[in-house]
Amino acid sequence: TYLCTRAVLPQMLANKDGCVVNMASQLGQIGGIELVHYSAAKAGIIGMTKALAREVSTQGVRVNAVAPGPINTPLVRALSDDWRAAKAFPMFRCRTDLRGPNPVAKLRRRNAMTSIALITGAGIGIGRATAKALAARGDHVVVTDVLEDEGRTVVQEIRKAGSEAEFQHLDVTDTKRADAVVKDIETRFGKIDTIVANAGIAHRVPLEQLTDDKWDQTFDIDLKGMLRVIRPAAAGMKVRGSGAIVCLSS
Repeated sequence: TYLCTRAVLPQMLANKDGCVVNMASQLGQIGGIELVHYSAAKAGIIGMTKALAREVSTQGVRVNAVAPGPINTPLVRALSDDWRAAKAFPMFRCRTDLRGPNPVAKLRRRNAMTSIALITGAGIGIGRATAKALAARGDHVVVTDVLEDEGRTVVQEIRKAGSEAEFQHLDVTDTKRADAVVKDIETRFGKIDTIVANAGIAHRVPLEQLTDDKWDQTFDIDLKGMLRVIRPAAAGMKVRGSGAIVCLSS
């Protein structure tokens, strides 16, 4: 989708006229059981369509996406049970309601034992703030980042406040390292209760100038980086019947 659109876009912009229709799916909006990869790809198409429409609509190019639901074909009939099961799940909120006079105390009461939280990209920004918030509620926080100095500083700040934290260097594009970090945490603590997949980058550039390398790097970090951390931890969460995974989007 991206490659075809990039190829035709310069001529459309030169003509100040054109229409791009991208084929997405409702699974890009609600998710599909055992179709994480497909759902993520279709969600990406929806996001790309929205962004590109804002970028080129004033230049005469129209960009839209079609997101079909179930259509009576052999492929969809084979997925029908999963489809119904997926639609039966409620849409989950992306935050915890902490309203009340003392939200930290409220969270502490929920955790009789120390919870283990793994956060990627925790050296700066949202990751840093999340690490401090989870540590303040009583979690042992594993701060990970490629920014070693910043990550270690966050750990020092958490410890200075009287909470528990440690730093592990993690490049989320490195599958072996992600597997090793998860295994180390589970070996030492017996579990990972919470994953906050926060690591991400962004390059601001017009689509017709966007290179394959920049596109691939963004997806490798922002999307596949989440997979690399969640995948090795998911099995343990399933066995324990508990766990929380938070993926930072935008």
